[in-house]
Amino acid sequence: MYELSVWKTGADRRNCCCRQEDTTGVGKDSSSSDRAFMIELDPSGEFQEIAGFGGAYNEVGWEAVSCLSREEQAKVFDALFGSDGCRFNLCRTPIGASDFALDDYSLNDVNGDFAMEHFNISRDRKRLIPYISRSMEINPSLKVWGCPWSPPYWMKTSGDMCNGGELLDTPENLRAYAAYFKKYIEEYEKEGVPLLAVCIQNETDVVNIYPTSTMPPELMKKFIRAYLVPELVRFQGKPLKTGIWAGSIRNVMGYAHEVVSDPVIKQFVKGIGYQYSSPEVVRDSYEKYPGIKLYHTESPCHNGANSWEEAKEIYLDIVSYLENGCVNYSYWNMILDESALSSWGWKQNSMLTIDRTTKEVLYNYEYYVMMHFSHYIEPGAKRISSSGSVDGSMIAFKNPDRSIILLVSNFSDEKRTADISLEQENFKVALEPSSIYTLRFSRV
Repeated sequence: MYELSVWKTGADRRNCCCRQEDTTGVGKDSSSSDRAFMIELDPSGEFQEIAGFGGAYNEVGWEAVSCLSREEQAKVFDALFGSDGCRFNLCRTPIGASDFALDDYSLNDVNGDFAMEHFNISRDRKRLIPYISRSMEINPSLKVWGCPWSPPYWMKTSGDMCNGGELLDTPENLRAYAAYFKKYIEEYEKEGVPLLAVCIQNETDVVNIYPTSTMPPELMKKFIRAYLVPELVRFQGKPLKTGIWAGSIRNVMGYAHEVVSDPVIKQFVKGIGYQYSSPEVVRDSYEKYPGIKLYHTESPCHNGANSWEEAKEIYLDIVSYLENGCVNYSYWNMILDESALSSWGWKQNSMLTIDRTTKEVLYNYEYYVMMHFSHYIEPGAKRISSSGSVDGSMIAFKNPDRSIILLVSNFSDEKRTADISLEQENFKVALEPSSIYTLRFSRV
C-alpha cells in the first residue's frame, strides 16, 4: 500500500514547490472529466543510482551573497543546502577563473614556473573557499568537484587564458600541469574541502572571450594516462581518493570513447562529464561504459530573464540527462546579483537573485525546479521504469526507503489528470495547466 503526497510549482508563482493540501482530485480513484495522462510505474525496472544534485560556485555569486547580513546569508544557505530547501549535496567549483570570476586568473600566474613553486590558492581563500565552507556548515556531507576553464596563460599555445588556445603538448608542460592538479587537491584539502573529483577541462571544444581552452581527445588521453595518473598515484596511492573525470564534453559523439576506451585510463577514470549534449551522445557512453558514472556538469545559462519558459527548459534538461544515464544534475549559477552579468558582459540566469542595494533575495523559477528534484530524490535512489504520455516529460525514482518519486509536468494550457498505475494500485491526480509536480508514494 502507498500513501500519496503531491507538490506543485506553476507559472502563476503561487506557493511554488508547495504541498497540495487540498485533496480534491488528488488521491486514489478520484474521478475527473479532464483528458488523462496514462502513466505506469515499475519499481522492479532499475537503472542508474543517483549521486545527487547541486550547482556551481563562483566569485560573482559570493560577492552578491556577501552584501547580506549574516542572518540573511544563513537563510540563503539554508535554502540551497538545508533540510527544508534544495538539500544540495554535489557541487562544482572552478579551478582558477570561470566566466563568472571577477576577472581572469589561475592558481599559478608566474611564467615558466614548471616546478609549481609559486602555486597558491590565496585568492580562493577570499571568496570560493568561504562560499564552499558556508555550504558545508549546513550540509556536512556535501561533495565538491573542481574543473578548470583554462590552464595558466603561460602553459597554453596562445599565451592567454581567454580566447581559446590549447594546453602546450610538451613533456615539461604536461608534467607541470599534472602537478598543478595535485597541488590544487592538496591545498583545498588543507582548507577542509576534500575534492570528490577533478574534471580535466571545461567545454573541450569552446573558444570564447572568457577563460577557455580547447583539448582534443588524444591530448586529454595522453595527459591523463602519462602524467596525471602517475602524479596522483604518487600523491594518494591506489585507489585514488580523488576521482578523475573525462570532460566536460559538449555535443561531440565519440570523444569519451576515444579517451576512456584506453585500458589503463579505464582503471582510473571514474566519471565522464557532459553538458550541452544531445541525448544520443550521453546515451552512447551510458551503453558503452556501464562501469563509469556519467556526470552532468552545467545547465543551460539562458539570458538573465529567469522566465517560466526557461524554467521549463531546465526541467526538460534535467529529465533528459537523468533519463539517459547521468547520476546527477549540476545547475550553473546558484546565486547572481541584480545585474545577472558576468565579468565579460553578458547576462545569465540563476536560482537566486540578490539585489545589492535593497538586499532583497528573489527565488527564481529555476530554484523551485531544482528543488522538485533535489529535495525529494535521495542520494542512492535508483531511476526506475516509467511509461506513458504527458505534456512535457516525466521520470521516476525509487529512494533507499523504497518510496517512489515521480516528476511529471503539464505544460499545456488546460487542466489534465494523471492516471497512475503502481504495483496494482491506481491513483488519479489533477494537474493544473503550466505546472510541474513531484509525487511521492510512501509505503504504509
